[in-house]
Amino acid sequence: MPLLVLDPVMQREFRDHYERFTETWDGVDVVPPMPNNEHQELQTRLLFPFCAVVDDPRLGVTTAGVNISDLRAGWTKNYRGPDVVVYLVTNPAVNHGTHCRANASK
Repeated sequence: MPLLVLDPVMQREFRDHYERFTETWDGVDVVPPMPNNEHQELQTRLLFPFCAVVDDPRLGVTTAGVNISDLRAGWTKNYRGPDVVVYLVTNPAVNHGTHCRANASK
C-alpha cells in the first residue's frame, strides 16, 4: 500500500522512526516490511559460511547488511540495504564508511 506523507514534521518523525529499515530508490523512500522469522534465520545462517570462507582467511569482510549505492556524493538519494554483503578485497567497489559504491566510475 503506497503512502505519501506531505507534512514535513510527519516526514521527519517517520524517517527518524523507520530510518533503519528505509531504502531510497531514485529519491523515493521505500520502507519494506520487516522480514519474517524464516527469512531472518536464513540471513543469520548465511553469515557463518561466508565468514569462514571470506573473513577468516582475510579475503574480505562479511556483514549483515550495508548501504549500497551507485553514487559517491548524494548516495542517500539512491541506495539499497541487502540482507548479507560479502565485500572481497579484490572488489572494485569503494567502501566510503557510510556506504559502498558499487559503480566506482560515478
